[in-house]
Amino acid sequence: MSATPIVTPQSSSGSLMGAVSAPSSALHQLLQPDGYYTYLGIPKQSVNILKSASAAEKNVMDEDLVKKNYRKLSLKHHPDRRGGDADTFRVLNRAKRVLLHTKLRQEYDLLGLDLDDDDDDDDQTNVDNNGDNNGDNPSSSSPNKDASSGSSSAESVMSHMASATLAAILQTIVRTGMVAVVVTILCRWKWTMIPSCLFMLFVTAKVALSSRQTANRAAGASYMDALQPFLMGMAVWLMYYGRSSSSSSSSSSTWSVTFWAGEGLVTFYVMKSSLPVPPNGATAKNVVLVSGACGVVAGVATLLLRGRFWRYTCLICGQAALALLCVLVFPVLEMILEEIMREKLHKIGDKIRAHSKRMEQLQQLQQQQLHHQQQNSIHNTVKTETSPTSGNTKKQ
Repeated sequence: MSATPIVTPQSSSGSLMGAVSAPSSALHQLLQPDGYYTYLGIPKQSVNILKSASAAEKNVMDEDLVKKNYRKLSLKHHPDRRGGDADTFRVLNRAKRVLLHTKLRQEYDLLGLDLDDDDDDDDQTNVDNNGDNNGDNPSSSSPNKDASSGSSSAESVMSHMASATLAAILQTIVRTGMVAVVVTILCRWKWTMIPSCLFMLFVTAKVALSSRQTANRAAGASYMDALQPFLMGMAVWLMYYGRSSSSSSSSSSTWSVTFWAGEGLVTFYVMKSSLPVPPNGATAKNVVLVSGACGVVAGVATLLLRGRFWRYTCLICGQAALALLCVLVFPVLEMILEEIMREKLHKIGDKIRAHSKRMEQLQQLQQQQLHHQQQNSIHNTVKTETSPTSGNTKKQ
């Protein structure tokens, strides 16, 4: 009588363990938190990256160890070799670049993930697997490319705000200086006032003639363009007249209502011309509101300045001090915001690492449970197969 073949649990458990607890792929390990360190076998530095820059500079990577381990793994995962993989080789090359570049490594240490991992085709063609070119001299191509990307990413929102604010303040200083020259110099003497008025009349005539020659023009736009230099010339004459009439009278002050009207008119047009024009054009309501606001501000400003040279000088000095303050304050604010963001990212990175460990533990637990279930099913199958044979032997 032929014996029934018995399948031992040991014979099938080995193949089952190989199927269930198969080791994770190289790409999976590289994409895990801190996977660049883990897969390349590089010990992660314990320097706190939230400390000063001098402490961060002490976080020096062992470049020889990185290049040595990279050569071994690149030979294993090269796409031209048997068993190689293009994605794994690309991520491995990126890992070497990040670990050898100080700034990229510090950014990687925050989250434990490489957010700037991009598919560069040049990385695969420029890497020499024997370590003669790129492996021994990482500063030849990769750091230069990383430096260019780091310099482009250095332009933050705060730097753009600082440049825009500084440009606006410098433009205000220039316009204030122009108003000061008109108010304190051009309207003071007759030989400066008459050429200024004649020049404004000449500009008015040129603008009016050029606007008439244009075929398509907006209704009333040409008249407003020609009216602006005419009113500027009138403002110069009003300031000269107010200054001369007040000086000829018995009053000791050289300021009068006429002078205030001329100074306010000049300030109004300079302020209005400095405002940006909407791309779709301004409606009549908006023009009235903006003109009214500029008129109120110009009237109050001229009541305080009163055509005095030293007051304009103090105003320009105050604006220059504000520009200097912006130059000094905005870099400090940028550093503070950068440190706050680094601290927030560091906390997020810790949560990502903890979550990844929990997921790995959960996956191992599920694999163990699946393994136990399959082991139990194998034992039950063996019992059912052996129980009839044992009964037949007893009957015989």
